[in-house]
Amino acid sequence: MSNQSDFTRPVTQRSTLRQFFVVFTGTVLALLVVVKTQLFEEISYSVEKGRLRAIAETIPTEEVALRRNQDNRVIADLVRPAVVHISSRRTMSFGDNESLASLHSFLRGEADEPDGEDAGEMLDRDLSVRSFQIGMGSGFIFDAEKGLVLTNHHVISEADRIVVRLSDGREVDAEVVSDDIETDVALLRIPPRRLHSVKMMDSGDVRVGDEVFAMGSPFGLDGTFSRGIVSGLGRRTELGSTNYQGFIQTDAVINPGNSGGPLVNNRGEVIGINTAIATESGTFSGVGFAIPARHVLDLLPSLVNGERVVRSFLGVAAFGVHDDRALADELGWTDDEGVVVKHVVEGTPADTAGLQENDIIVELDGRRMTNGETFRHNVAIVGVGRAVPLVYFRDGELIETEVRLVRRPQDR
Repeated sequence: MSNQSDFTRPVTQRSTLRQFFVVFTGTVLALLVVVKTQLFEEISYSVEKGRLRAIAETIPTEEVALRRNQDNRVIADLVRPAVVHISSRRTMSFGDNESLASLHSFLRGEADEPDGEDAGEMLDRDLSVRSFQIGMGSGFIFDAEKGLVLTNHHVISEADRIVVRLSDGREVDAEVVSDDIETDVALLRIPPRRLHSVKMMDSGDVRVGDEVFAMGSPFGLDGTFSRGIVSGLGRRTELGSTNYQGFIQTDAVINPGNSGGPLVNNRGEVIGINTAIATESGTFSGVGFAIPARHVLDLLPSLVNGERVVRSFLGVAAFGVHDDRALADELGWTDDEGVVVKHVVEGTPADTAGLQENDIIVELDGRRMTNGETFRHNVAIVGVGRAVPLVYFRDGELIETEVRLVRRPQDR
């Protein structure tokens, strides 16, 4: 018995030690898991805390943020008094022709009053004359002394009465001084009493990324102010019926009712007239378009004088070099600006000046030709009969000549 007891004791001790080791190891591993998890959480927390601190450090200080807000407020306060709401109305009459003829005869004293009803009842029943709102948009006063307001042509087209609501709530009737459907611009005149104007600038210096603000009356909400940037330049779209585009593209919010309102820069100067949006829903989808102020300024002399805009003609078909970069490279032209001559019409100023297919027009009348839309507009506004410098590229050389433009065929 003693020998057996001595033999089993070490075995029991070894078993106990093994159990202890297993328990100890399990405990240590559990502690390591807990510690590791906590350590991982602490590290993750520290990393996230650092990330958030880095983000917070990029946020402008209260002073800078306040200054930015004040800058925006200054622009809004400067521009808003010059922005107007425009309501276009058209008077229409409804009634039975025979009844109207009887009524008119009675009113002229040529017939007795119709039996059974007096003229007033007949007027109410048969001669219903009503004024309907057929358009709504925005505009802005650019000459307070003369009461001149700019807006879109499509805002006031086919109206026989135009009502302008000023920023102070006054409503006044406006008359059309002149308009130009090809650029979708209209010039109105209102009584020049207690008006405020906004300055227009040459939009030729506008660049993609510039901060801009759109103001107008979307859905009839007067004085609405939104902020964005210039998203693109020289855009041509299938929206509307304008022949001369080269729009400024912006992501500043533009909705129905904004048409005709100003697009301004961060100095409160008008750089464009809001005119259209690209959308499938009918409301803003992030892509809005404005007529460049430069295009409008070029037309103003004719518009202010109440004259029809007459455009000049060169006689070429051309496209921007970016539309066929491979061809431009083949011709040896590495610049991003310029227009490639595709066709020269015989007997035109371009033909007389010696232009040929695949010449690249670089400048006209001192203006750089950035793309096809810029080229079309600049040709049109040079002026009939004016002789202006023309710079083009051919066979590796820049050539300067002079060209005298003529009246556009459809304006003759």
